[in-house]
Amino acid sequence: MSGSERGQIDIEEGLLELFRRELYNAVEDVVGSSDDKLDSIRTQKLVLGGIRAFDLEDYVTIQWYLDGDMLPNLPDKKDNVSIITNVGVEGGPFPSRDEIKSFYINDLADHIPTNETLSEVIGRDPFKWLEDYYDARDVPFSEVYQSNLEIYLKLQNFQNYLNPNHPCDGLAGNVSLSTITEEISNATMRMKQVLIEYPLFQSTPPYVTEFNRIAEQILTRISEDIEAGNHRSDYHILVSHLGRFYYKAIWQPIADRIGYYTVSAPSQEMLDETREYRTQNLKSAQSTFFTELNELRNKAREFDIRFETRTERLPRFDPEKAGLEDVLSLELGVSGEA
Repeated sequence: MSGSERGQIDIEEGLLELFRRELYNAVEDVVGSSDDKLDSIRTQKLVLGGIRAFDLEDYVTIQWYLDGDMLPNLPDKKDNVSIITNVGVEGGPFPSRDEIKSFYINDLADHIPTNETLSEVIGRDPFKWLEDYYDARDVPFSEVYQSNLEIYLKLQNFQNYLNPNHPCDGLAGNVSLSTITEEISNATMRMKQVLIEYPLFQSTPPYVTEFNRIAEQILTRISEDIEAGNHRSDYHILVSHLGRFYYKAIWQPIADRIGYYTVSAPSQEMLDETREYRTQNLKSAQSTFFTELNELRNKAREFDIRFETRTERLPRFDPEKAGLEDVLSLELGVSGEA
């Protein structure tokens, strides 16, 4: 690693820690405490909103990934804050701590797609807020992201019904577990149809089909068992494992492909490093699929549930590195920014 790249990484880490710290300070001022008020998704989006508001995108790595446009998921680097704050004076290249905190308290609504104040964002359900975030801005591969969020929310709805600690006495109105199972299947098939439209995702639709096959069997069996009198809370952990299987084995390879092509970084070295990480994830994605599948199968057996699979002809997740720029140019240009 060159000295200049190390310096750019230090600045990136310092900026992100500075904005996160002042975001949390602002939250504490607004609601009296910063503990557990913002999840990682909203923290990412609000830090990114601050970075963009102060025109600092060139100093950080940004990519469209698991939850839309994202910054690096860096550990706390409190020492690097001094790199920024030493030059973060009035008229300097970086804003001061007070300026950042004031931004989050007073000006946030003008700089995030949902046009909400900090207190309003804090009061939202994270994934419902993310859904509104997607709807309020231009998103590359928007139908892919929306389909993913729909699948997640439907799985969460099913899981919430089973969770004894969740404030849910049953499903609203005439909605049943079998109805949610059908909605999950429909959302999964919509995702498959969207993915088929892009050469970028040519390896992925068979995996989505396999997830749908597995999910239908597990959720249908759970619904039947509950209708037969089994206690609903018994199955909460199994649906949690099904959600993990979807996230790790299906959604992450899709997001790795998007991230590979949408990343921007302060230097070519940092760009190459991020793309190499995405490439390695994709090379191991098929292995990850079968590892997660075996874990799900073992958990299902604890509930005396067996499910059939058809995995013999699943393709490898080989990363496509060339020849797609023209195909992607329009889609990537939708967002107007990385």
